[in-house]
Amino acid sequence: MLVFTSERDGNRELYRMCPDGQRLERLTTSPVADHLAAVSSDGKLAVLSFEGNPGEPGYAEHLALLGSGGTLRPLAPSRARLRNATWLAGGGGLVVETDRYGFSDLERIGLDGRRERLTSDPAGSYEPTASPDGKQLVYVSSRDGDAELYRVNLDGKDLLRLTRSRGDDTGPVHSPDGRRIAFLSTRRGPARVHVMNADGSRPRALDEEPTIGEAQPVWSPDGAWLAYVVAQPESSSLRIVRVEDGSLVAEDRGAFRDETPTFSPDGRWLVFASNRDGDVELYAMRREGGSVVRLTRAPGVDFLPRWLKPVN
Repeated sequence: MLVFTSERDGNRELYRMCPDGQRLERLTTSPVADHLAAVSSDGKLAVLSFEGNPGEPGYAEHLALLGSGGTLRPLAPSRARLRNATWLAGGGGLVVETDRYGFSDLERIGLDGRRERLTSDPAGSYEPTASPDGKQLVYVSSRDGDAELYRVNLDGKDLLRLTRSRGDDTGPVHSPDGRRIAFLSTRRGPARVHVMNADGSRPRALDEEPTIGEAQPVWSPDGAWLAYVVAQPESSSLRIVRVEDGSLVAEDRGAFRDETPTFSPDGRWLVFASNRDGDVELYAMRREGGSVVRLTRAPGVDFLPRWLKPVN
């Protein structure tokens, strides 16, 4: 099944449907804007909701667990910053970026409501990603002057700086086996997708094609492929490459904007949002490229698709 955010009923809510676009079901009904924050390996859905406008009085971010019948069980009190959730292995809890302790730190939130501060850094800690085994976190911090990537055990021990560059290194994403990390770096100009070993060794850019920036890297389930968005002055395209040598597999290029790609659990398909037909809808493409299939048709944007993995 696919879960995505849609404005088709006038407000941003979560919906679920089959990969062919059938059996559409609305999952949330709330007065605020709901987005899918993270999907656990056992199918739990964390929902991030935005209320008001950032920087204005009354603005709040809500993090909740989606229950049966569309109920949202709050996981923590609302804050002005409560985002970038990442599930720990087994779906037993999340790590989030929060302003509870100051500007921005990382906090572990258990499904029983227990909360634990993981970082303490005046420069801020951002964009956590949990390793597949749930024992370590990789995150962004500017503690040494610019945005770099750091790794720390979940108990807060053995902090290790992973990147050292003159640019900003952001957006870390673990490979499915935990042995590599994809990230964005401006070390040589516009942001580009890079890959390195989990200990920070052997960082390299995946491609050298002209671009004004790259974003949103996602791994295939077998870790052999990466898909990401490549920005051009008037468009953005979806690019798929082999991680081993950076060779191009496919690129969905045209006078439109693609965004938020996600691989199917079997790795054969990529679902993404695009405005190629005027409105922002969801589309599917085989990972080797080829024709693109439209999945949704509704007024208002459909975006941020994510797969619900089959649970044995």
